[in-house]
Amino acid sequence: MKKILWITLVVVLLGGLSLPVWLNQERLQLQPSEISTGGKIATTENGFIHYRLQGQEQDPLIVLVHGFSVPSYTWDRTVPYLIARGFRVLTFDLYGRGYSSRQHSKYDRALFVGQLNDLLMQLEIDEKVSLVGLSMGGAIVSAFAAEYPHKVEKVVLMAPFHQPIDIGPMKYPLLGDYLAYTFFVPSMPESQYDDFIEPDSFPLWSEKFKNQMQYKGFRFAILNTAREFLQSDPMADFRAIEQFEIPSLLLWGDQDKVFDVKNRVLVAKTLGNKNKMVVVNNAGHALHYENDDRVNPLISEFLLAP
Repeated sequence: MKKILWITLVVVLLGGLSLPVWLNQERLQLQPSEISTGGKIATTENGFIHYRLQGQEQDPLIVLVHGFSVPSYTWDRTVPYLIARGFRVLTFDLYGRGYSSRQHSKYDRALFVGQLNDLLMQLEIDEKVSLVGLSMGGAIVSAFAAEYPHKVEKVVLMAPFHQPIDIGPMKYPLLGDYLAYTFFVPSMPESQYDDFIEPDSFPLWSEKFKNQMQYKGFRFAILNTAREFLQSDPMADFRAIEQFEIPSLLLWGDQDKVFDVKNRVLVAKTLGNKNKMVVVNNAGHALHYENDDRVNPLISEFLLAP
Protein backbone atom coordinates (compact mmCIF):
# COMPACT_ATOMS: atom_id res chain seq x y z
CA MET A 1 0.00 0.00 0.00
CA LYS A 2 2.83 2.37 0.89
CA LYS A 3 4.55 1.55 -2.39
CA ILE A 4 1.42 2.42 -4.36
CA LEU A 5 1.09 5.67 -2.43
CA TRP A 6 4.69 6.63 -3.16
CA ILE A 7 4.28 5.81 -6.83
CA THR A 8 1.15 7.92 -6.97
CA LEU A 9 2.91 10.84 -5.29
CA VAL A 10 5.84 10.61 -7.71
CA VAL A 11 3.49 10.52 -10.71
CA VAL A 12 1.56 13.54 -9.42
CA LEU A 13 4.80 15.42 -8.74
CA LEU A 14 6.26 14.65 -12.16
CA GLY A 15 2.95 15.61 -13.75
CA GLY A 16 2.97 18.94 -11.96
CA LEU A 17 6.57 19.65 -12.90
CA SER A 18 5.86 18.85 -16.55
CA LEU A 19 2.93 21.26 -16.81
CA PRO A 20 5.04 24.13 -18.25
CA VAL A 21 6.12 21.77 -21.04
CA TRP A 22 2.60 20.58 -21.81
CA LEU A 23 1.16 24.10 -21.70
CA ASN A 24 3.89 25.58 -23.88
CA GLN A 25 2.41 26.72 -27.19
CA GLU A 26 5.75 27.79 -28.66
CA ARG A 27 6.34 25.46 -31.57
CA LEU A 28 7.73 27.75 -34.26
CA GLN A 29 10.89 29.75 -34.76
CA LEU A 30 10.03 33.26 -35.92
CA GLN A 31 11.70 33.90 -39.27
CA PRO A 32 11.56 37.40 -40.82
CA SER A 33 11.43 35.96 -44.33
CA GLU A 34 8.23 34.06 -43.51
CA ILE A 35 6.26 36.99 -42.09
CA SER A 36 3.37 37.85 -44.40
CA THR A 37 1.43 40.53 -42.54
CA GLY A 38 1.83 43.39 -44.97
CA GLY A 39 4.27 45.02 -42.58
CA LYS A 40 8.00 45.47 -43.08
CA ILE A 41 11.12 44.34 -41.23
CA ALA A 42 13.94 46.56 -40.00
CA THR A 43 17.13 44.79 -38.97
CA THR A 44 19.22 46.22 -36.13
CA GLU A 45 22.12 45.02 -34.00
CA ASN A 46 19.69 43.94 -31.29
CA GLY A 47 17.26 42.11 -33.53
CA PHE A 48 14.64 42.60 -36.24
CA ILE A 49 11.62 44.84 -35.83
CA HIS A 50 8.24 44.33 -37.47
CA TYR A 51 6.74 47.73 -38.34
CA ARG A 52 4.32 49.68 -40.54
CA LEU A 53 4.89 53.24 -41.72
CA GLN A 54 1.74 54.67 -43.28
CA GLY A 55 0.63 58.05 -44.60
CA GLN A 56 2.16 60.77 -46.74
CA GLU A 57 5.89 61.37 -46.38
CA GLN A 58 5.46 65.13 -45.99
CA ASP A 59 2.98 64.80 -43.09
CA PRO A 60 4.07 65.11 -39.44
CA LEU A 61 5.03 61.76 -37.93
CA ILE A 62 3.35 60.07 -34.95
CA VAL A 63 4.87 56.96 -33.38
CA LEU A 64 2.44 54.66 -31.54
CA VAL A 65 3.92 52.37 -28.87
CA HIS A 66 1.80 49.52 -27.54
CA GLY A 67 1.75 48.08 -24.02
CA PHE A 68 3.03 45.06 -22.13
CA SER A 69 1.62 42.20 -24.19
CA VAL A 70 -0.82 43.15 -26.99
CA PRO A 71 1.30 44.01 -30.05
CA SER A 72 0.81 46.70 -32.67
CA TYR A 73 -2.56 45.49 -33.95
CA THR A 74 -3.94 47.25 -30.87
CA TRP A 75 -3.72 50.45 -32.97
CA ASP A 76 -5.95 49.20 -35.81
CA ARG A 77 -8.69 51.67 -34.88
CA THR A 78 -6.27 54.53 -34.34
CA VAL A 79 -4.08 54.56 -37.45
CA PRO A 80 -6.75 55.16 -40.16
CA TYR A 81 -8.18 58.11 -38.23
CA LEU A 82 -4.81 59.78 -37.74
CA ILE A 83 -3.86 59.33 -41.38
CA ALA A 84 -7.16 60.88 -42.42
CA ARG A 85 -6.35 63.85 -40.19
CA GLY A 86 -3.07 64.44 -42.03
CA PHE A 87 -0.52 62.47 -40.03
CA ARG A 88 2.08 59.93 -41.01
CA VAL A 89 1.93 57.01 -38.54
CA LEU A 90 4.58 54.52 -37.44
CA THR A 91 3.57 51.39 -35.51
CA PHE A 92 5.81 48.49 -34.52
CA ASP A 93 5.98 45.41 -32.31
CA LEU A 94 8.14 45.65 -29.23
CA TYR A 95 10.81 42.97 -28.96
CA GLY A 96 9.36 39.68 -27.77
CA ARG A 97 5.87 40.50 -29.06
CA GLY A 98 3.99 40.25 -32.33
CA TYR A 99 6.42 39.61 -35.17
CA SER A 100 9.54 41.27 -33.77
CA SER A 101 12.49 39.15 -32.67
CA ARG A 102 12.59 37.37 -29.35
CA GLN A 103 16.17 37.65 -28.14
CA HIS A 104 17.35 36.00 -24.95
CA SER A 105 18.39 39.18 -23.13
CA LYS A 106 17.17 41.71 -20.59
CA TYR A 107 13.83 43.23 -21.56
CA ASP A 108 14.44 46.47 -19.73
CA ARG A 109 14.25 50.23 -20.23
CA ALA A 110 17.48 50.35 -22.21
CA LEU A 111 16.33 47.66 -24.65
CA PHE A 112 13.00 49.27 -25.50
CA VAL A 113 14.32 52.84 -25.70
CA GLY A 114 17.13 51.56 -27.90
CA GLN A 115 14.64 49.69 -30.10
CA LEU A 116 12.65 52.84 -30.80
CA ASN A 117 15.76 54.87 -31.49
CA ASP A 118 17.22 52.16 -33.73
CA LEU A 119 13.99 51.99 -35.73
CA LEU A 120 13.90 55.74 -36.31
CA MET A 121 17.53 55.67 -37.41
CA GLN A 122 16.92 52.73 -39.75
CA LEU A 123 14.05 54.62 -41.36
CA GLU A 124 16.24 57.75 -41.61
CA ILE A 125 13.74 59.83 -39.66
CA ASP A 126 15.53 62.97 -38.53
CA GLU A 127 12.67 65.35 -37.77
CA LYS A 128 10.99 65.65 -34.38
CA VAL A 129 8.22 63.14 -33.81
CA SER A 130 5.19 62.96 -31.55
CA LEU A 131 4.91 59.86 -29.39
CA VAL A 132 1.79 58.05 -28.21
CA GLY A 133 2.23 55.36 -25.57
CA LEU A 134 -0.33 53.00 -24.07
CA SER A 135 0.21 51.45 -20.62
CA MET A 136 3.81 50.17 -20.58
CA GLY A 137 4.25 51.99 -23.87
CA GLY A 138 3.61 55.21 -21.96
CA ALA A 139 6.66 54.55 -19.80
CA ILE A 140 8.71 53.66 -22.88
CA VAL A 141 7.91 56.88 -24.76
CA SER A 142 8.58 58.87 -21.58
CA ALA A 143 11.97 57.19 -21.23
CA PHE A 144 12.70 57.93 -24.89
CA ALA A 145 11.76 61.58 -24.38
CA ALA A 146 14.06 61.73 -21.35
CA GLU A 147 16.97 60.29 -23.35
CA TYR A 148 16.33 62.09 -26.65
CA PRO A 149 14.32 65.26 -25.88
CA HIS A 150 15.58 66.91 -29.08
CA LYS A 151 13.75 64.25 -31.10
CA VAL A 152 10.35 64.68 -29.45
CA GLU A 153 7.64 67.19 -30.36
CA LYS A 154 4.76 66.09 -28.09
CA VAL A 155 3.82 63.10 -25.95
CA VAL A 156 0.47 61.38 -25.39
CA LEU A 157 0.26 58.93 -22.49
CA MET A 158 -2.73 56.63 -22.11
CA ALA A 159 -3.10 55.04 -18.65
CA PRO A 160 0.70 54.76 -18.43
CA PHE A 161 2.64 52.33 -16.30
CA HIS A 162 3.76 54.67 -13.52
CA GLN A 163 5.06 52.70 -10.54
CA PRO A 164 6.79 49.37 -9.87
CA ILE A 165 4.44 46.39 -9.95
CA ASP A 166 4.66 43.62 -7.37
CA ILE A 167 4.80 40.37 -9.36
CA GLY A 168 5.07 38.27 -6.22
CA PRO A 169 6.99 34.99 -6.41
CA MET A 170 7.39 35.32 -10.18
CA LYS A 171 10.43 37.49 -9.48
CA TYR A 172 12.34 34.45 -8.15
CA PRO A 173 14.29 32.14 -10.49
CA LEU A 174 12.90 28.64 -11.07
CA LEU A 175 9.80 29.11 -8.91
CA GLY A 176 8.88 32.25 -10.84
CA ASP A 177 9.50 30.53 -14.15
CA TYR A 178 7.26 27.64 -13.14
CA LEU A 179 4.43 29.90 -11.99
CA ALA A 180 4.67 32.17 -15.02
CA TYR A 181 4.82 29.34 -17.55
CA THR A 182 2.12 27.26 -15.85
CA PHE A 183 -0.41 29.87 -14.84
CA PHE A 184 0.31 33.47 -15.86
CA VAL A 185 1.26 33.15 -19.53
CA PRO A 186 -1.36 30.49 -20.49
CA SER A 187 -4.09 32.69 -18.98
CA MET A 188 -3.04 35.83 -20.84
CA PRO A 189 -5.36 35.54 -23.89
CA GLU A 190 -8.47 35.51 -21.72
CA SER A 191 -7.15 38.05 -19.23
CA GLN A 192 -6.98 40.63 -22.02
CA TYR A 193 -10.74 41.01 -21.74
CA ASP A 194 -10.23 42.79 -18.42
CA ASP A 195 -9.13 45.78 -20.50
CA PHE A 196 -12.65 46.26 -21.86
CA ILE A 197 -15.92 47.49 -20.41
CA GLU A 198 -17.93 45.31 -22.81
CA PRO A 199 -15.66 42.35 -23.63
CA ASP A 200 -18.44 40.49 -25.45
CA SER A 201 -18.11 43.07 -28.22
CA PHE A 202 -14.66 41.69 -29.08
CA PRO A 203 -15.09 37.89 -29.30
CA LEU A 204 -11.97 37.32 -31.44
CA TRP A 205 -9.58 39.39 -29.30
CA SER A 206 -8.13 36.41 -27.41
CA GLU A 207 -7.68 34.35 -30.58
CA LYS A 208 -5.75 37.15 -32.23
CA PHE A 209 -3.55 37.41 -29.16
CA LYS A 210 -2.71 33.70 -29.25
CA ASN A 211 -1.02 33.96 -32.63
CA GLN A 212 2.14 35.52 -31.20
CA MET A 213 2.33 32.82 -28.51
CA GLN A 214 3.27 30.12 -31.03
CA TYR A 215 6.75 31.59 -31.61
CA LYS A 216 9.63 30.56 -29.39
CA GLY A 217 10.75 33.15 -26.88
CA PHE A 218 7.40 34.76 -26.11
CA ARG A 219 7.16 33.33 -22.58
CA PHE A 220 10.70 34.36 -21.74
CA ALA A 221 10.11 37.88 -23.07
CA ILE A 222 6.93 38.34 -21.03
CA LEU A 223 8.43 37.07 -17.78
CA ASN A 224 11.70 38.94 -18.22
CA THR A 225 9.88 42.18 -18.99
CA ALA A 226 7.87 41.75 -15.79
CA ARG A 227 11.09 41.22 -13.86
CA GLU A 228 13.22 43.90 -15.48
CA PHE A 229 10.93 46.66 -16.76
CA LEU A 230 7.89 46.46 -14.50
CA GLN A 231 10.09 46.55 -11.41
CA SER A 232 11.50 49.95 -12.39
CA ASP A 233 10.14 53.38 -11.42
CA PRO A 234 9.31 55.55 -14.45
CA MET A 235 8.63 58.71 -12.46
CA ALA A 236 12.05 60.19 -13.23
CA ASP A 237 11.21 60.00 -16.93
CA PHE A 238 7.88 61.73 -16.36
CA ARG A 239 9.76 64.49 -14.54
CA ALA A 240 12.12 64.79 -17.51
CA ILE A 241 9.15 65.59 -19.74
CA GLU A 242 8.45 68.55 -17.49
CA GLN A 243 12.12 69.48 -17.33
CA PHE A 244 12.45 69.62 -21.11
CA GLU A 245 9.07 71.38 -21.42
CA ILE A 246 7.61 68.78 -23.75
CA PRO A 247 3.83 69.25 -24.10
CA SER A 248 1.93 66.16 -22.97
CA LEU A 249 -1.60 64.79 -22.94
CA LEU A 250 -2.65 62.29 -20.27
CA LEU A 251 -5.68 60.12 -21.04
CA TRP A 252 -7.22 57.68 -18.57
CA GLY A 253 -10.37 55.55 -18.55
CA ASP A 254 -12.53 56.10 -15.48
CA GLN A 255 -13.07 52.32 -15.13
CA ASP A 256 -9.53 51.15 -15.76
CA LYS A 257 -8.95 47.81 -14.00
CA VAL A 258 -5.20 47.72 -14.65
CA PHE A 259 -4.07 51.12 -13.39
CA ASP A 260 -6.42 52.92 -11.02
CA VAL A 261 -7.67 56.21 -12.47
CA LYS A 262 -7.05 57.85 -9.08
CA ASN A 263 -3.33 57.75 -9.84
CA ARG A 264 -3.80 60.17 -12.73
CA VAL A 265 -3.37 63.10 -10.34
CA LEU A 266 0.12 62.00 -9.31
CA VAL A 267 1.18 61.37 -12.91
CA ALA A 268 -0.27 64.66 -14.17
CA LYS A 269 1.47 66.59 -11.41
CA THR A 270 4.77 64.95 -12.26
CA LEU A 271 4.39 65.77 -15.96
CA GLY A 272 4.16 69.45 -15.05
CA ASN A 273 2.41 72.58 -16.29
CA LYS A 274 2.54 71.64 -19.96
CA ASN A 275 0.36 68.59 -19.31
CA LYS A 276 -3.30 68.38 -20.25
CA MET A 277 -5.33 65.64 -18.56
CA VAL A 278 -8.60 64.09 -19.74
CA VAL A 279 -10.56 61.31 -18.03
CA VAL A 280 -12.60 59.30 -20.53
CA ASN A 281 -15.93 58.24 -19.05
CA ASN A 282 -17.16 54.65 -19.29
CA ALA A 283 -13.75 53.51 -20.53
CA GLY A 284 -11.34 50.81 -19.41
CA HIS A 285 -7.66 50.18 -20.03
CA ALA A 286 -8.19 49.67 -23.76
CA LEU A 287 -9.79 53.10 -24.09
CA HIS A 288 -8.05 53.76 -27.42
CA TYR A 289 -9.76 50.71 -28.96
CA GLU A 290 -13.13 50.39 -27.27
CA ASN A 291 -13.67 54.15 -27.18
CA ASP A 292 -11.82 55.12 -30.36
CA ASP A 293 -14.63 57.45 -31.45
CA ARG A 294 -13.86 59.69 -28.46
CA VAL A 295 -10.15 59.06 -27.92
CA ASN A 296 -8.93 59.54 -31.52
CA PRO A 297 -10.20 63.15 -31.73
CA LEU A 298 -8.56 63.95 -28.39
CA ILE A 299 -5.20 62.73 -29.69
CA SER A 300 -5.37 64.50 -33.04
CA GLU A 301 -6.65 67.79 -31.60
CA PHE A 302 -3.83 67.85 -29.07
CA LEU A 303 -1.18 67.07 -31.66
CA LEU A 304 -2.55 69.61 -34.17
CA ALA A 305 -2.76 72.39 -31.64
CA PRO A 306 0.06 74.99 -31.89
